[in-house]
Amino acid sequence: MASTTAEEGRAALMQAASAVIDGAIEPAESAATHPVWGRRAREVARCILEEDLDGFTRWPVVMQTMFVGEQPDTRRQLDALKSLPDWRLRWRPALKESALGRPAASSLHPASSANQIRQAYLLARFEAAMETRIDAFDQIVEFGAGFGALCLLARRLGFGGRYVLLDIEPMRSLQRWYLRSNGIAVTGDGTLPEAGAVTLPVSELPKLFPETDPRTAILAHCSLGETPIPLRDEMLHTLKRVQTEAIWLVYQQNFGVHNSHYFAGAARDFLNVYEVGIRPLEPGAAPDSPTYGHACLALKRVPGRAFRPGIKNLRRPPFETRDMRRLAVEEVSAVVRRAVDARTPLSLLRLGDGEGRVIGYPDHVPPRLLADIWRVWFGHAGFTDEAVARLRHDLKIACREADVVGIPKAEPDVDCEFGRVAALLPREDFVTPSTLLCHAGVHFGLQRASLYPALLAGLPYVGVIGPRDLGQVLPALYGVRGVEWLPVPPEMAYSDLPEAEKAALVSADAHLNERYPELMEREIPDLLARAPGLLVLVGAGILGKIYCGRVRQLGGIAIDVGSMMDVWAGLKTRDNQDFADLRPVFG
Repeated sequence: MASTTAEEGRAALMQAASAVIDGAIEPAESAATHPVWGRRAREVARCILEEDLDGFTRWPVVMQTMFVGEQPDTRRQLDALKSLPDWRLRWRPALKESALGRPAASSLHPASSANQIRQAYLLARFEAAMETRIDAFDQIVEFGAGFGALCLLARRLGFGGRYVLLDIEPMRSLQRWYLRSNGIAVTGDGTLPEAGAVTLPVSELPKLFPETDPRTAILAHCSLGETPIPLRDEMLHTLKRVQTEAIWLVYQQNFGVHNSHYFAGAARDFLNVYEVGIRPLEPGAAPDSPTYGHACLALKRVPGRAFRPGIKNLRRPPFETRDMRRLAVEEVSAVVRRAVDARTPLSLLRLGDGEGRVIGYPDHVPPRLLADIWRVWFGHAGFTDEAVARLRHDLKIACREADVVGIPKAEPDVDCEFGRVAALLPREDFVTPSTLLCHAGVHFGLQRASLYPALLAGLPYVGVIGPRDLGQVLPALYGVRGVEWLPVPPEMAYSDLPEAEKAALVSADAHLNERYPELMEREIPDLLARAPGLLVLVGAGILGKIYCGRVRQLGGIAIDVGSMMDVWAGLKTRDNQDFADLRPVFG
């Protein structure tokens, strides 16, 4: 019976593929598909008709999109599964790979494949996040289900309810053929059986949730993040309306849009009713790993809670800085050097207690504290709420677009001067889960580890945005052949200017009112137009963080070196141990 059903599925698969090729079935299905997936669907259809169907997992288009080969993360994933208490009785038997499609066996676990290991690892992460086994749900809805491997794995792990695969053609037909060939009953006619599997178009999502919602888990592994924004918005709106029990989304950092930004923002809309967690998919993944920058968004409904229009529950952020990846100073140097060698845009900026006060004002920081730091930066306490809001807005953009953000080494605490940054960055949407963190003192750490020569030696030119003319110092220290200097007023608390000149700058609020717009609108764009991909050293207080962001936007590489500029210039502007340690280096 199973073989007959499988043969029928093969014939239906060929028919669906022909319809896609002939244009009788539109794989894009209105707004359901990114143009990239429209092209991939047509390539899958071509392979179904022209290539060896029994070896489909080896088709290039399948290997690129649906069947993960062995990679450095595979060993970590397998080790994580082996550490589970029910590995021997539950997970190991479920890992046995189907022979259909001739999948490549894993060298680490020959009975399985790297793809099956990854699918099992993702389900194990799901169960850990939801504190519930997959077989406790009545319904699983998978958005973008590949060729059906996860459905088969869920069955082997004990799930006996309705499994819905939402997808486009010819993927739905491929799923039906694959699952039927593996002995699983599948319907594709729009009916909804109590159990078994069913393939449906994405547009059918709302019909899955009647008045009495079954216990449903929504799974989307690197699929929702590859769809147009209108479809994502529509799907998340539906899920919020029906308040399904568990939502598990895995997404890559970018796919035409910045997914980390999108999903971190979307998660906030669920905070009233759901426990929200965003974690890296592979916390230890190297920058060249295929899963580097991938993240998991887990939404677990809290019984007894309901959405209230216009109200957002801020009891905790959707993720915390302690969950984000932190780089050692050597790793920071390597990240910057790669950007320099490849001439790819990068921004490394650092945040301290002063920036924390701006981020936290007025909800968490009183005017008195903000006035103190305003005097340090600009020499007066006459800030306006409008000026602070503008600065905060521009700082937020710079932080969200930064590749590496340095923060103080302190536990998150909005009432602590140095813990405030760590507490507020995720809560106020200043960073995403994939933003890399490092210590705020990384500018000194690079010097103590003798890493500035590796970053600067041999460069024909560097840019400098700051109060110190380093046109002779940097060539002498590091062999840089030329320096392009864009001067700014110093932080007034550390100024070495004559009193009359300092007073004139303070009176005019020269940095904020004059140099800031000049640099952002004209001088930084002119600099990067003359020298594309230029490495720019920045030391300009809170505005320096925003200059770093502007350099990156224009294709440059910005490093926030802060008061290292004073050290290079031979000025002891700070009374701290770092300056005492570093001053003798330069005589």
